[in-house]
Amino acid sequence: MKLPDLLAQAVERYGSRIAITHENNHLSYEQLAAWANNLSEQLRALDLSSGARIGLFLENSSEYLAAFWAICQSEFVIVPLDTSGSPETIASIISDCDMEAIFASPRFRRKFPDIIRRTKNLKAVICSSPTGLEPDSIQSVLMASMPSATDIYASKHHARDDNTKSLAAIFYTSGSTGMSKGVMLSHENLVTNTIATLEYLDLTENDSVMVVLPFYYIYGNSLLLTHIAAGARLVIDNRFMYPELILDTMQNEKVTGFSGVPSNFTIMLGKSTLTEREFPHLRYFTQAGGGMSPDTIRNLIEAFPDKQLFVMYGQLRRHLG
Repeated sequence: MKLPDLLAQAVERYGSRIAITHENNHLSYEQLAAWANNLSEQLRALDLSSGARIGLFLENSSEYLAAFWAICQSEFVIVPLDTSGSPETIASIISDCDMEAIFASPRFRRKFPDIIRRTKNLKAVICSSPTGLEPDSIQSVLMASMPSATDIYASKHHARDDNTKSLAAIFYTSGSTGMSKGVMLSHENLVTNTIATLEYLDLTENDSVMVVLPFYYIYGNSLLLTHIAAGARLVIDNRFMYPELILDTMQNEKVTGFSGVPSNFTIMLGKSTLTEREFPHLRYFTQAGGGMSPDTIRNLIEAFPDKQLFVMYGQLRRHLG
């Protein structure tokens, strides 16, 4: 099984169910797949090399997911980019992996000139609105818009490489020292991890997760893959600097899961009304991205004794509570 199969199976089983909720907008599995197909056709029309590296310079959004699935459906390699990165860092990554195209958000328009000035690899910038910033050597492509609720998903059949060990994505991480390093992950790597996580979290189509972790982060990417594979729902809210708004979203959308790094839990336990609220639909928390203090773990379990807590360490996990 390869990454596109996860979405294809979800569409077959859960086509009309909601896959993504973001800013009061809802996108079904069929709509997500139709959008990804349209973007895939755009990518195939570009003059890109076989196995070309395609960047995702987008904040968490429906656009991010559509572009993510379009890249892997097109047999290209996904390269998520830290949207908080400096132009120098982003340009260094583009050069390091020989990136040929990039999906970019208009929100980061001010960074484009400096990034492009520092790179020689890019052939195309794909954006939801014209930027007018690309030199003649770089093609500016208008990103296909979100399909309407009445658009019907139609599967597109293209010849593909069924080698599950082929490269699917490169995630850049700073590691312990020096410049960011690209971690090369195959389809088999990502699908195997997804299936294992589905099993121990017991995720089903009735689940929904509060997404505050960026998708360019491997932990955030795991939320993307596991919930799509399960036919579940991704509830995206990029306003964690205002934790009360996140709590409102959790209650209003009746999420069943919350995933965070230690700082997320420290902030929510110490600087929000988390422990004063009721979350009858919430069934679990997951934590990774660093060691969480015993006091924080204890406080969370004491505040929510009826919820499961999974503390994960890379490829390991512990189930507490």
